[in-house]
Amino acid sequence: MVKLDFFRLRPANFPTIRLSQLASLYSENQNLFSKIIVTNQIKDLYKVLTVSASDYWDIHYTFGNSSIKRKKVLSESFVNVLIINTVIPLKYAYEKSLGSNEFEKTMSLYAALKSENNSIVNNFKELEVSAESALDSQALIELKTQYCDKHKCLHCEIGNKLLNTL
Repeated sequence: MVKLDFFRLRPANFPTIRLSQLASLYSENQNLFSKIIVTNQIKDLYKVLTVSASDYWDIHYTFGNSSIKRKKVLSESFVNVLIINTVIPLKYAYEKSLGSNEFEKTMSLYAALKSENNSIVNNFKELEVSAESALDSQALIELKTQYCDKHKCLHCEIGNKLLNTL
């Protein structure tokens, strides 16, 4: 048997568990794409996306190696990340492909979610730039990508402010 090495991943994030959760998502939701496209409420997206791995994975993290029984359910924070980075961009792209210019409902989903908790957003918090919603945190990530990473501080409002205070 081949030994699987998942490096520094936490057991709940092992690909074996995530693939089982994905399989559950597909098996529990006929017409998943259609459900996601027509859903415009965060609570309804949680209902669709909150799944658990199959029963086998309750006592396994990898094939053949038993572990303490634990239900492998997608956490709220993981579902938030899925919505922010997958569902909303998918809905936006689909609407755009149909020629729609009415993206308010889709973009309001970002505003309805809490800000992401990651190193980029935390670094902005240290600079006293807060992010109240996922819309704000996505904007800060884009600012970092377009300005900070490209060393374009003089073209950025925040960069200008920081440089003028030195």
